Amino acid sequence: MVANSEQPVADSPVPAQRVSSVDAEALAKKYAEEKEKRQRPDGTAQYVELEETDKFASLARDPWVDHDALNSQPPALVDGQEVQVVILGAGHGGLLYAARLIEAGIPAEGIRLVDVAGGFGGTWYWYAMTTLAFALLNRFPGVMCDTEAYVYLPLLEETGFIPKHKYSYGEELRNHSERIAKHYGVADKAVFRTKITNAEWNDDTRRWALKLEQDRGPGHETVSFTAYSQFFIHCTGYLDHPKAPKIPGLEGFKGEIFHAARWNYQVTGGSPADQTLTRLEGKRVGILGTGSTSIQVTPKVAQFAKETYVFQRTPASVGPRSQKETDLDEWKATVATKTGWQLERTENFEKLCQGEEADDRYLNDGWSKLKTFAVITGRSDVPVLAKEDIKKHIDDYMQRDVPFQEAIRHRVDQIVHDPETAEALKPWYPSWCKRPGFHDEYLQTFNLPSVHLVDISSTKGVTGATPKGLAGGGQEVELDVIILGTGFRPPLNIRHPDPGAKSNTVIIGRNSLKMEDKWAANGGGTLHGLTTSSFPNFFLSGPNNAASGPNYTGMLETMARHTAYIVSEALRRAGDPGRAALEPSAEAEEAWVAEIVKYAAWGGPVAVCTPGLFNGDGDALLPASEEEQYRMLRNGVYVKGLPAYRRLLADWRADGRLEGIVLRG
Repeated sequence: MVANSEQPVADSPVPAQRVSSVDAEALAKKYAEEKEKRQRPDGTAQYVELEETDKFASLARDPWVDHDALNSQPPALVDGQEVQVVILGAGHGGLLYAARLIEAGIPAEGIRLVDVAGGFGGTWYWYAMTTLAFALLNRFPGVMCDTEAYVYLPLLEETGFIPKHKYSYGEELRNHSERIAKHYGVADKAVFRTKITNAEWNDDTRRWALKLEQDRGPGHETVSFTAYSQFFIHCTGYLDHPKAPKIPGLEGFKGEIFHAARWNYQVTGGSPADQTLTRLEGKRVGILGTGSTSIQVTPKVAQFAKETYVFQRTPASVGPRSQKETDLDEWKATVATKTGWQLERTENFEKLCQGEEADDRYLNDGWSKLKTFAVITGRSDVPVLAKEDIKKHIDDYMQRDVPFQEAIRHRVDQIVHDPETAEALKPWYPSWCKRPGFHDEYLQTFNLPSVHLVDISSTKGVTGATPKGLAGGGQEVELDVIILGTGFRPPLNIRHPDPGAKSNTVIIGRNSLKMEDKWAANGGGTLHGLTTSSFPNFFLSGPNNAASGPNYTGMLETMARHTAYIVSEALRRAGDPGRAALEPSAEAEEAWVAEIVKYAAWGGPVAVCTPGLFNGDGDALLPASEEEQYRMLRNGVYVKGLPAYRRLLADWRADGRLEGIVLRG
């Protein structure tokens, strides 16, 4: 039996008997059965990225960019130009790196941000533009951050901005990115619609040579040019490359098809300012996937479509959102109470998510009640686990997790009327296996007679497509429109984790060493997750070898601050700042990786998970040699959690020796 404990936020109280009567052995068996139903031998190979296909490459293009407006502006970077810093990525991460560098004394004039999108915002450039108006409808919350905006939106203290809601909507998130760019003077320092295909270090000039390609829009040839920088920061985030499953026959589908990350209003009707999707009226719409995007999209589509079919392989864990407007009096009294409030609140959030002692008076949401997510984030008191201790560790966290997941499954029973549909919508896996969702209308949508759940778990996904629709789970469904809510390339390729692959950039360091070769040889390695030997003046942005958590902004801010210190100190201490080149020593790099590997067994409970984001769509669950396993462990995260990681880096800076860094110049 499993003992009861504090219940998470729920629509209605969970009967204590429901929790206390759970048989741990039976639950573990159920989880194993559900995992086996979904595990595939092809892992991430079951997907194809849209931009890499002939048929669907157009679905990956930016539908929102104003090419004419951008083409009429003076270019921020031209062929042969040299700048001090190039940051690949203009989302929250890129802007944080730019902001902290500028605060550390690097002139904004010497910084350029390069991004394939047509504007600032990263993830929120795409999502704010595609589904912004979901947020404008008072009937339900639309696209929004799933962590509290007061900790998720970066640089609130610095810009003085107050979010309108506890969980900001997409348009506000994108606008805040533009606000940051203007505040720090880099609004005109961005190179949009551009990718860096090749980055090569020249040890004679102490510069990075960057080969760029810019999409100028229909009727214009792609412009290729080369620029140079002293420092190169790789900050591309992890929601960059939309993917779709390799479904036999999908190319022959005669209806309309698009990816949810590139919403096609020509198909659905409406616009970013008017979400009346009238062109879906009378249509049979299939939504493929049940992740965060589909949770938000499904209720809106169901309002207009004649029939809505949701194809589900693995159900989402969906708790209540409980959105509310920001009360200015409450903001002054309990949020922005002193200098440094945002970092303090961020650390409080992180500790709650790690299951550590912290103040939950003001957060009090699904995240703060999710005590077992520490399997993913780690926590400050993580021990070194011997092999014989791992099973006990897994059993312990499985038991701790029962109250939360039983509450989630109870919520399904309370909301969904049809018992068969309700059973199929229950997540039979531990809470750490998938990023939890929060929504107040998703489950209710399945009570509509026009909404149908297509359970494709028995066939491990959609098995094929015809000119008229999709097949899976023993059913064939005729459709007029297919919406791919199938997500993005995982942030980490478990088997081939070359950092440059995140942006499709070939990165070449000293002595012509390719980064992909370094990572292929022994799993790579970094100092603090930021710098790597043989690649001078090059900086990463996590999560590999860094700490991570549900609030990705907290990690990015920590790494940006550390990078700014290292760069500014290197320039200050170098005899010739223009020739300054820094990288970690091989010994320092190996020492840091040894810390990562030493605590890696903490993540053992991930082994019980269904395929998903945290195990590379099941890649990490597939058989691997000892050598492959070791390479994967070397690319793990620092599992003592973000607050401990932040303190470690602060102590390293306070020491003042740049320990482990080799500085030339």
